[in-house]
Amino acid sequence: MRLNWRAVVTSNTDPASLGLYIPTGVQINASSQILISKTVARAVFETPNAYYIPGVPYRGKIKLQDHYGNGMKNRKVYLVIRFMRRRFIKTYITDGSGIASFNLDTTSWNSSSVSLEGRFTLEDLIHTPWKTDFSYTNAYHHLQPFHVTTKSFLDIHPLTGTLPCGLKQNVQVTFTLSRDDLGEATSRIGFAYYVTGKAGIVVRGQRNIQVGKLNMLKGSFSIPLTFTADFTPSPSLVVYAIFPNGGVTADSIQFDVALCFENQKCSFPLSSNGSRNVPVAVPAASTDWKVKVFCLAGRGFGLAPTVSLRTGQPFFVDVMLPYSVKRGETFALKATVFNYLQQCIQVCACATGDLMGVALQNLDHLVQMPHGCGEQNMVLFAPIVYVLQYLDKTRQLTPEIKERATGFLRKGKLTAFVVKSFSQARKYIYVDDKNIQDALRWLEQNQLPSGCFATKGSLFHSSLKGKLVQTTLRCLQRAVHNITNIYTEAVLAYAFALAGDYETTQELLYKLEEQAIKSGGQIHWSPKPSSLAPRDVWPDAQSVDIELTSYVLLAYLSKPRVHAGDMTTAAGIVAWLTQQQNGYGGFASTQDTVVALQALAKYAARTFSTSGQALVRVKSQRGFEKSFQVTRQKRLLVQQAALTEVPGQLLVQVHGSSCVFTQTVLRYHEPPRRTAVTFTLRVNTELTNCSQANTRVFTVRILASYIGSRVTSNMAIVEVSLLSGFMLAPRSRMLLERKNIVKKVEVKADVVYIYLEKLNDESQTFLLQLEQVIQMKNLKPAIIKVYDYYQPEERALADYSAVCS
Repeated sequence: MRLNWRAVVTSNTDPASLGLYIPTGVQINASSQILISKTVARAVFETPNAYYIPGVPYRGKIKLQDHYGNGMKNRKVYLVIRFMRRRFIKTYITDGSGIASFNLDTTSWNSSSVSLEGRFTLEDLIHTPWKTDFSYTNAYHHLQPFHVTTKSFLDIHPLTGTLPCGLKQNVQVTFTLSRDDLGEATSRIGFAYYVTGKAGIVVRGQRNIQVGKLNMLKGSFSIPLTFTADFTPSPSLVVYAIFPNGGVTADSIQFDVALCFENQKCSFPLSSNGSRNVPVAVPAASTDWKVKVFCLAGRGFGLAPTVSLRTGQPFFVDVMLPYSVKRGETFALKATVFNYLQQCIQVCACATGDLMGVALQNLDHLVQMPHGCGEQNMVLFAPIVYVLQYLDKTRQLTPEIKERATGFLRKGKLTAFVVKSFSQARKYIYVDDKNIQDALRWLEQNQLPSGCFATKGSLFHSSLKGKLVQTTLRCLQRAVHNITNIYTEAVLAYAFALAGDYETTQELLYKLEEQAIKSGGQIHWSPKPSSLAPRDVWPDAQSVDIELTSYVLLAYLSKPRVHAGDMTTAAGIVAWLTQQQNGYGGFASTQDTVVALQALAKYAARTFSTSGQALVRVKSQRGFEKSFQVTRQKRLLVQQAALTEVPGQLLVQVHGSSCVFTQTVLRYHEPPRRTAVTFTLRVNTELTNCSQANTRVFTVRILASYIGSRVTSNMAIVEVSLLSGFMLAPRSRMLLERKNIVKKVEVKADVVYIYLEKLNDESQTFLLQLEQVIQMKNLKPAIIKVYDYYQPEERALADYSAVCS
């Protein structure tokens, strides 16, 4: 009920009698409203949950309000709990906001319905006739049990109050695990968590807990969180665990976080004259900036006039040029040099103390080939895991290296191979265990009674294999004595070495030793040994040779007992493998890079030593000389220098006692050599006329087919190098992707990759429209290649030119 009143004051005809200096007849009006309520206090449940999980504490809040709706602080509030004809009363004290938090044990509720009542007083008011009675409003809430199939539970403890920005908060999580959910063989369980904010999932992670042998296991862990502007306005935390039997337990909570802003205020203490000089770093760019300053004080807001600031670089060059050019081509290079310096400046063989150093420096450039589908993307994933494992074993893994490497892992489908790589990566990044378990179950479903596996899906590379499970050995054991394929022998040797079967591994290695190719202290294997042409100064090994040799090295290093003679053989294999590495630490193709880096990492870990240092000197006959000091602190650093005398002979001298890997990298362009024909490739260019208006656009017609020894090729790539100064027309890409045989089109600055699942003897046609963006003279032909992705030596080449050049 409300009481309204209104007062009117009218001036007297004799102002002097009132003491007021108001003209006669003037009125002053005033009105007000008074709230009259019989309700002294009101209890309210704050956002209650309608369900409880038996065995998990139930948390809630009661707010006590006065008749105005304001919180009543430091007052008693009573919580009455009723279930199974039983009644319990708990007493709480409200905080400064009038809220009392409660935490109830649900184990004795026996999955029954529960009634909660919040009260200001325990006494029931008695009505008195002819007297105004005060009343109190109680809060009521009913709970139902949440039925779950698991006997395991987890509980997130809430953080009280409004959480500040930028401060680390530890969120406590308690859990109760049942052996029925875990299974007898489980020794570790992973709890995954993620936090959602305005940008979706902003934080994710996993906590791995070792499981004991008790039937019920209780424990806790904490999750550190620092709330920033990405979390606001209402971040939520979800924690869950997935058990081997398929059961799930989870909990979630929402946080109350203060408003977080990207722009933070800064305090600049003023000097005695009321001014302050503040140094500010500006971006390295030549541009104009607008500077605004404002201040806040108790008396108001101050805004200073806007000031312009012009920044510039002391020396820079603005160049307009094509992405790449070939020797002999001519184009107009437009370069504008801006030099505001008063003095002169200078513009500028590799050596590293670690076998894995070059690969570590180039984790994202290990393979210089397209990687547009799942199988190829694994080459960006698996080698990083092997490098991390090596650095971890040798205690060289720094936080900076781990952050860079795990960043590549998070950015990066072959079931067995992915299971293997993801399982090894779990130590460094979060990988959902469900993905691994689902893949293992899929493999188990496709295993035949003999222990072998049924073929499922289309595998682009027929030789690709993954780590074998124990039950598969029955299938392989029967085939060992009948195998004549050297590649299969190498893979089996590695498989039995992993399984701990020393005798079978040795039997296979003896057969492989008889087929080894040895020369100059180097050892390798090849399915098709051939003599290299004399002009091959640095011969390119076939990718299958690298992969095969790497499997043999892994077999030697993975045996249950590795002898000194095995390490001598391994050193010869490593000498050959390192000679095949490219300038980025990778190899020819995808799978050979994966297996070779795994083998090299395993060898490097076995031979690692913290002692020793070396001095490497590189000299030429014409005066060039450079020294590299390789120490323990610099072993992962790739030290390099530009060779100024090319061509020429270089002398490399090493002094000291340490492992040093040296490499000479020469980058140049030359027309590719023609090889044995396994593909057919014909290229035509089409242009209606050569008038100035038409020379900027023309069409390239490509016809390709496979004529090798197999029925079809593996996954094939049509690689189109673009003419200097040209680019692919956007519409041309869309037309290519509409062809059924084309799985993907990848466009780079100077090359176009067309992914084909396979090619057969039926000719396929591809049309590309090219547009000229920079005028060129003496334009050189560009190369078009079609090749087997996994055996790049199987290819066909053709060149094309702009018809009017």
